[in-house]
Amino acid sequence: MKSDFKAPVVIYDGECDLCNKSICFLHPQKFTLLSGQSQVGKRVLLEYNYNPEKLASVVLIAEEKTYEKSDAIIQILALMGGYGVWVTLLKFTPKRVRDKGYDIVASNRFLISKFLRS
Repeated sequence: MKSDFKAPVVIYDGECDLCNKSICFLHPQKFTLLSGQSQVGKRVLLEYNYNPEKLASVVLIAEEKTYEKSDAIIQILALMGGYGVWVTLLKFTPKRVRDKGYDIVASNRFLISKFLRS
């Protein structure tokens, strides 16, 4: 049986400053926030067939569906509400383009974090 959380689950890289700053915008009553490095985060990732040691994306689990990369961002924005224009624009952007943008930010997240700290 899969974990039973009341709210959608967002699993993020807890070792990344950019990721930690980003999740501060998520309302804790709307989402269950789990670091991918936490025991609970690792267990949930395994339940949904993700390798916790090779987590390369934010993962959203909502209504037994999983989303990652730009799909996760779109769904998170939609669940937050108030971002309809952005959600619509992102949905009409080809997935490979969205995911390439996500990958560029993800692969430079530690550098971006250093820039944000200064």
